[in-house]
Amino acid sequence: MMKSMTVILAIFALTAASSFAADKKTLSWEFGDGQTHGWQIVSGEVGFYDGGMASTTYETRDAEQTTFLARSPMFRLNGGGGLEITLKGGMGKPLPATAREVLANPHTSNGGPMGVALRRVTDDAYVLFFEKSKTHQQTIKVAKEELDKLIARSHDEVYTLDLVDGLHGGWGHLPLVRASVAATSVGQLLKPPAGFGAPARHLFLGSKHGKLEFDKKELWATPGSKISLTLFNSDEMAHNFILCQPDDKVANELGEYVMGNLAEMIKRAYVPSDPRVIAHTDLVAPGTSDTIYITVPNTPGDYPYVCTFPGHHLLMRGLLHVTAELPRPKVDVLKPPMPGDVFRITVKDRPIIVRGSLNGSGPASICVGTLSGSQFAFDTARCIVAKTWMSPNGELVNTKPAWDGRGGNFIQIMGQGRFSATKDAQPLDVGGGDVSPDFLGYEIGDDGYPSFHYKLGASTVLVKVVPSGDGLDANFTLKPTPSGATYTLGETQSIGEATERGTVVKVGTNFTVHFKTK
Repeated sequence: MMKSMTVILAIFALTAASSFAADKKTLSWEFGDGQTHGWQIVSGEVGFYDGGMASTTYETRDAEQTTFLARSPMFRLNGGGGLEITLKGGMGKPLPATAREVLANPHTSNGGPMGVALRRVTDDAYVLFFEKSKTHQQTIKVAKEELDKLIARSHDEVYTLDLVDGLHGGWGHLPLVRASVAATSVGQLLKPPAGFGAPARHLFLGSKHGKLEFDKKELWATPGSKISLTLFNSDEMAHNFILCQPDDKVANELGEYVMGNLAEMIKRAYVPSDPRVIAHTDLVAPGTSDTIYITVPNTPGDYPYVCTFPGHHLLMRGLLHVTAELPRPKVDVLKPPMPGDVFRITVKDRPIIVRGSLNGSGPASICVGTLSGSQFAFDTARCIVAKTWMSPNGELVNTKPAWDGRGGNFIQIMGQGRFSATKDAQPLDVGGGDVSPDFLGYEIGDDGYPSFHYKLGASTVLVKVVPSGDGLDANFTLKPTPSGATYTLGETQSIGEATERGTVVKVGTNFTVHFKTK
């Protein structure tokens, strides 16, 4: 009994690579002095004007340039307050779900994204993003209660702030004047071993307090890539991380070996000498962390990871998925509405319909917000689904450009665009040459979704669009049905097994076109 007690006491005497404190500090950055203050310029060229940090210079803001992305130092939210940013310049454009999607478009465009995002480092997800709703200066605040929701999911998650400018044209500039967040700096990670090079990704793993669980049961990496992994331990017990070769039994077998050989294992930080062990941290004492560098195996597969502190292997485990393509991250919170911004239309407990002028859909568009977050616009002039977009937080459109002040501008979709019809698109063909549709109106069903009616040649067309699976189903009814009726698929669309853009599909009285949005 005394020997076992000595082992346990020795565990808590260990120290790990670095220590962190549960403080309630606020990180702040002011850019009026023309300095980046530790922010990394990931893409583009930095400039300073209008009292803030922005892309290139004021004189070149309206010309096409390299997409700009500036990134703050890494931090962990500490629950001591909220987040506040002050921006100047033009109104924002919605950001995509990840930073890598921003960087996939190397040059700015007239419709590019522009705003500031809170980025979750491990999966590159933009979990909160903020675009301005007016020109000139605007301060945007996120309350402590909103950030606490993120902390509740994982108090060991690591974030950055990303300033993104992929837009050029009138007001196509976005100086960041200042930013502050209730957070604790992660600081500099341990340097990689000589010859390792720069890691392509940083993964962060934490421990759920008192639950003997990692805060993430799944991580992702690409074959052969170089990554860093940091294990934070906010728990009351010591933990470690061991990455293993694919094997259903390896976690149990390593843990059982440790339990049966405690005297030997304490000298090895509870890491068995086993060829199935790919990489491991030191034993990480409470309130500390350890960072390791890993060259990911070249073979795709699911690689288990486990904590082998005595008894923890039964619950404290997960999988590193090694795949050629990283999945789209799961983002539950995308962007909180700005306080008092009555122009942002959000779906709550019923579908919602907004009529207005939408770029790419026409002056008499009908925008429909669904309960699934898959939104669409129906162009009443062409009688087609002209746009689809995805909005995980339920926002449909920002009507401010059209309704505020002088108005007269397009309403703005809120979310990530998925499909936009070409200018001359007329996918449904009922024969009889070039026939223009005649919109007859729409009616709202008991489920809150509209059914659109229009004439096309000698046929009356009824189409109802509803959420389905990973997108939207447009259910068509033709009466009468011409024998040669066809539908030409656009991007993200499918009919049955036909999925390739430009495919001409013969259709009957009833058929369904699926629009993928997720």
